[in-house]
Amino acid sequence: LILDQMDNEQIEAAFIKGRMPGNIKTDLSAYLEAARFPLAVRSSSLLEDAHHHPATGLYRTYMLPNDHPDKGVRLAQLTNTIKRVLASSWFDLPRRFAQGTAYAHRREQMAVMIQQVVGRHYGDFFYPALSGVARSRNYYPVGPIRPEDGMAQITLGFYRAGEAGLRFCPLYPLLLPAFSKVEDILENAQTYFYALPMNGRQAGSGAYPAGALVRRNVADALDEPPVRAMVSTYIPAEHRLRDSAFANGPRVLTFASILKHRLFPLADLLAALLDVGRREMGCPMELEFAILLNEGAKQQAQFNLLQMRPMPVILTM
Repeated sequence: LILDQMDNEQIEAAFIKGRMPGNIKTDLSAYLEAARFPLAVRSSSLLEDAHHHPATGLYRTYMLPNDHPDKGVRLAQLTNTIKRVLASSWFDLPRRFAQGTAYAHRREQMAVMIQQVVGRHYGDFFYPALSGVARSRNYYPVGPIRPEDGMAQITLGFYRAGEAGLRFCPLYPLLLPAFSKVEDILENAQTYFYALPMNGRQAGSGAYPAGALVRRNVADALDEPPVRAMVSTYIPAEHRLRDSAFANGPRVLTFASILKHRLFPLADLLAALLDVGRREMGCPMELEFAILLNEGAKQQAQFNLLQMRPMPVILTM
């Protein structure tokens, strides 16, 4: 009854005031002794894995640089972030979602996962070369693509739902409606991306709040290896794009090295994983992933499967 009269900020503030049990703080402190890498703090709940109406994307995920020199500050950031994830299960959107389903919101149960963030350091920032989501069903197929062929969306840096990125079908990675002409590529190409600021900036009261990603312009990161690997160069005199970062002209993020030249077999991996996931889960499913590219003998390419869950089903007439 009280929650019905509280907004999200008040709910979060109430959770943060709550006392974290001493044994859990002791365990978290011991964990931080060994974990000296960026952390993702995210939810794993019963309703998120429901087959018919999964509560996908309703709860918060936060990322911590976990690089402050004072371990006490890092522990405070982590415990408060755990509380913030738990608080998000009582925000307005999840409660309204439950009202539209057969679920009783008060029967929801949630664990909080602490994961190592996939990425590498580039100057004062940390991010994966690319990340994204793939779904086993495509509700908006074009050309020869069938709904069951699935779809994926990739983005430079950290993937965020509803933000810029490139959509493609893993079985037809060269069929890109948004990139069908040079004009379309110049208009639709990703121009910004999200990264995690590092160098101890996130003390909780500094320029960046703890757990916040920052938006960077692609043009400001052209010298960083992931960007160089995935941009093409626009040649104005010829009105065409050359799949190289070393030609003279404006750089455009096209992912051509991945989808066209197969620098990394992303399309094949996603097609295989979607096929296995759909078959074994027995329902339409989606997965999140992040990729590190080969940047030398000590930095090999990696495909990281972050999460697999049921996909919300859209009923059509």
